[in-house]
Amino acid sequence: MEASDEKFVKLLVTALVTGLVLLIFKGLRSPLSYGIFGLIVLAWLWEVVKLAVSGKFKIK
Repeated sequence: MEASDEKFVKLLVTALVTGLVLLIFKGLRSPLSYGIFGLIVLAWLWEVVKLAVSGKFKIK
C-alpha cells in the first residue's frame, strides 16, 4: 500500500468514526460538531479527487 492510499484509508476511517459518534451521542449534534465533520468529509473528498486526477484511484 502506498503512502497516499494509507492517508486515504485513514481519512475514511476518521470520517466514519466521527459520523458514528455524531449519531450515537445526541449532545454532540451542534453546529460546531457538524462543521468539524463537514471539514473531515471535505478533506476526504479532496483526497479522492486528487487520487482520481493523478490516475492512482479508478472510479468505476
